[in-house]
Amino acid sequence: MKLLWGTLMQSEFSGYGRVGVTMATSMKKYVDDAELVGRFEMEWDWRIVVAVPYNWIVGCHYAPDLIWHTMVECRPLAPGLKEMYRLARYVWVPSQFVKEVAVEGGVPEHSILVSGYGVDTKQCPWIDRKDPGLFPHGRPFRYFVWTDGLPTRKGAVQAMKAFNKLDLPDCEMVVKTSQEAMQYKVSNPNIRFIQGNLGWWELAQLMGQCDVMVYPSQGEGFGLMPLEAMSTGMCVIAPQSSGMAEFVRPEYNLVIPVIGTERVATSSASYQTDQFGDKLDQDAIIGHMEWAYNNRDAAYEIGKHASRYVRRRWTWALAAHRAADLLRPLGNWRDGHSGAGGL
Repeated sequence: MKLLWGTLMQSEFSGYGRVGVTMATSMKKYVDDAELVGRFEMEWDWRIVVAVPYNWIVGCHYAPDLIWHTMVECRPLAPGLKEMYRLARYVWVPSQFVKEVAVEGGVPEHSILVSGYGVDTKQCPWIDRKDPGLFPHGRPFRYFVWTDGLPTRKGAVQAMKAFNKLDLPDCEMVVKTSQEAMQYKVSNPNIRFIQGNLGWWELAQLMGQCDVMVYPSQGEGFGLMPLEAMSTGMCVIAPQSSGMAEFVRPEYNLVIPVIGTERVATSSASYQTDQFGDKLDQDAIIGHMEWAYNNRDAAYEIGKHASRYVRRRWTWALAAHRAADLLRPLGNWRDGHSGAGGL
C-alpha cells in the first residue's frame, strides 16, 4: 500500500498539521505493508492530503487518486466545502460526528471514510500525582485548561468563569494557550497563563502538576487535547459530544451535559458562515469542578482508569492499524472505485 502523503497546513509542529504528520509516521512505523512514497516518485496507490476546511483550496477538476484527510468542528457543513470535497475520490474524517456533518451537507455517505487518532504514551505518560516524591513540599490543587486562544469554541472563558465563581482555597487554574503574543489580563491572581508552543516533555511536566482538566469545548472534529490529558492520568471534565463522543465516557470522565446549540463566533468567522456548536450546562461544569476538589481521591481514580483506557484503546499504533484497515480495501485508485467526484 503506497501512500503519497502531503499537507496544506501552515505548520507540521502544532494543531492539525501535527496530527496529519503523526498519522503518516505512525503508519510507516507500525504497519508493515504501508509505504510512504516521495513526491517525485511516479507510482502510488493513493494521494492523501491533510487539510482543514479553512484551507479553501478548490481546483478545476476531479482528482481520482485523492483522499482529503480533514475535519470540521461544528454544524453545518460550509457550502464551499462540498466544492472542495468533490475534488477527491474519498473524504477521510476522524469521527462519526464529522461524517454526519458531511452527509447532512450533501457529501455521499459511501465516499466518507472514518478513522480517528491516538496518543503517544511516551510523550503523554502516566503520571502518579500521589507520588510523594514529585511534590515533597506540597502544591495547590490545580485545574488545567488547554486552548488555542481566548475566546474560542474550546471554552476557556467558561472554565475561568466557573473557577472564579467557586473561589476555592489553596487552588489554582493553569491556562495553556498557543498564542504567545497575546497578553491576557484577569482579576483573579490564581489564574496563570502559559503561552506559546511547548515541547512534549515540557507539556507533560505541566500536565503532571495539574489534577483536573476542564475542557468545555463546543465542538471538536476529534479532540486530541482531552485524550492526551487522560493518558497522563488527569481527570477530565468534558462533554460526550461532537468528535469527543468517540472516547469520552462516564466511567472515565466527568461528563458535561449538552443543553442545546448556539452560534460559535470563532468558527463562524473561520468558515465565513454561521456555525453552531454545543451549548453546555455551565452549572454542571461548576458542579464537576467542585466535586473533584472535594473528592480528590475519587477524581484521581477516574484519571487512573482513564489512562489505562487510553493505553488499551487509543494509542497511535492502534490508530495506524485502524487507518490501514480502512485504506487497504480501497485497492488502487486506478481500480475504478466510485467516490465523491462528480457531485
